[in-house]
Amino acid sequence: MGTHMVWLGRKSKLKSFPKLEGVDLKELIKDLQRHGIKVVISSMFFMEHHTPENIWEDVEDHLNMGPDFGMMCVYSAMPGTPLYDKMAEEGRIRKDLPYEDWHGIGPLNFVHPRFSEQEALRIRERILAMEAERLGPGAVRLIKTDLLAYEYLRESPSPALRLRAEHIGRKRSTYRATLFAIERLLPPGPPRDVTADVISRAEKIFGPTTALEKFLGLGLMAFAQKEKLRFSLATDVIQPPTMVTRYRAS
Repeated sequence: MGTHMVWLGRKSKLKSFPKLEGVDLKELIKDLQRHGIKVVISSMFFMEHHTPENIWEDVEDHLNMGPDFGMMCVYSAMPGTPLYDKMAEEGRIRKDLPYEDWHGIGPLNFVHPRFSEQEALRIRERILAMEAERLGPGAVRLIKTDLLAYEYLRESPSPALRLRAEHIGRKRSTYRATLFAIERLLPPGPPRDVTADVISRAEKIFGPTTALEKFLGLGLMAFAQKEKLRFSLATDVIQPPTMVTRYRAS
């Protein structure tokens, strides 16, 4: 169907959900990635059943899924839901938290019996750091999935799937230049090791990185350093310009 990315709601390993019954989610993700479909999985943390001890079992399960991107959502009670009504009746809704912060990726908007607000924020930051360390930069993950798909699909009996492999193959120079830059921008550590492994795979499939691709990689590095300087001196906000279209009445 031409799908390149899907979003899957994983929620929590420690609680059953009807939509996931009988589904081997890890194998489903691998199969999607083999076909060149990147996977975003969302996991819900600080649910009622979570404790400071068992939450890390959920974190490990999330990371072991090997997603291209992960959403680390914070359990939230939103107006109009049974959960909100239940927590409001129990007096657990945080009235001190501005409504614009009820977005599910920041502070808890309710009082959790086992996590303080500061502890929940620290744990979420640690989860994000663990994902980056274990799985590597997002761009590297996307390229890794495409390399997997290229090898799996290039001799497929399906013309449509072979065409997808050909499309991936045409991006080989972009991928090798990007990986060249990322590896050199990363400090020594697990994310750099992950990137080096993907570079080895790309060069095994497509051949060594060429001099031109290395030159393009240096250009990417220069751009990244310029953006880093802008972030430190000004802001990391990238705000798209407002576009206005006016139509004359006929």
